[in-house]
Amino acid sequence: MAELAGNIRKYYAYQFLSSFQFYYPVFMIFFQSFSLSLAQIGLFLTVYSVTTVLFDIPTGIVADFLGRRKTLLISGLLWVASFSAFSIATDYYGCAVAYALVALGAAFASGTDSSLLYDSLKALKREGEYKKILGSAGMAVNIAVVISFLAGGFLYTIGTRLPYILTTVTSILAIPLILSFVEPPREKPRGRKMIHLRESVLFVMKHPKVKWLTFLGTITMTGVVISYFNNQAYLQRIGLAPEQFGIILAVGMVITALISNYAYKIEKKIGEKASLAIPPIAVAAAYLLTSQSSFMWAFVFLYLINFSRGFSGPVMSDYVNRHVASKNRATVLSVQSSISEISFAIFGPLAGYAADLWSIQTAFLMAGLLIAVVATPVLLFTIKAHGQKR
Repeated sequence: MAELAGNIRKYYAYQFLSSFQFYYPVFMIFFQSFSLSLAQIGLFLTVYSVTTVLFDIPTGIVADFLGRRKTLLISGLLWVASFSAFSIATDYYGCAVAYALVALGAAFASGTDSSLLYDSLKALKREGEYKKILGSAGMAVNIAVVISFLAGGFLYTIGTRLPYILTTVTSILAIPLILSFVEPPREKPRGRKMIHLRESVLFVMKHPKVKWLTFLGTITMTGVVISYFNNQAYLQRIGLAPEQFGIILAVGMVITALISNYAYKIEKKIGEKASLAIPPIAVAAAYLLTSQSSFMWAFVFLYLINFSRGFSGPVMSDYVNRHVASKNRATVLSVQSSISEISFAIFGPLAGYAADLWSIQTAFLMAGLLIAVVATPVLLFTIKAHGQKR
């Protein structure tokens, strides 16, 4: 039990070390140095998403059969390989290969890390603390992100590949920590893997609460991910210099970190219905407001997306995990992730094409309207299902 309790402390450290993204504030400028358009950069999201869709569910099955620790180790090694590939890439295809490796690493981690945490807490009879601990871990994640964002812009001025090199280093440092995790006890799946997969997919599609939570989470996270690939273009549009990007994006991650840390308190205070409604509303509002604003301080509207990301992560994860058995937890979470990745693969490049064809603000307007229209009925069905006893 003491070793399992150690998993919780190690989980914080693992999330911290694996979350450094020195490259993020300048990745668009880095790609544009290869003469890539916003549409081509958006296609990297398709590469990422297609790879994840192809491997997310199989890797979830691997996590359920092979174990959480070994699966996380594979993920960590793939991330080391991916950032190393970015460090030496010289063209579109080199970056595409690196993105595929990042996605493969993410597929092995998807659902596995949170499953390890939840199963450890369940064995300790502390699963009621999951939402709080996940929020605190989100705080650790975002502290790492803030540090790397602040440093990223300055590192780029020293060497254009230095942000990717340092991200490789922090990924290497996470490997010994992964090896130190203790595999939590759990009910292991029995029978053939395809039967296990079929049961997990049917569970997501037929369980009323999990199904609608999946759709609502997909809409929200699609809006969040689209901003990752386009907010730097918007910052350029309103007249900000590249060296300011890191500071602005770091402030956004501070907001995400604080909201993530206190999400369980906010959720307790405002209730489940409001907690379900706020994330998609905040994302839609961010896009609609930025689409109509060109003044220099308009970037503050993008912080609504940071709020949504910080709040929805621990809250939605807790809502879903309440209904999933440990024997297929990782696979179910991977099925959910795959559904989201399909959405990313479709709408990520479309946002880039719209920005190239018209403007980044037109792309944001279209994103805001689409999220508002689609999220409204899904939110109503989610709230209705969430009120049911099952």
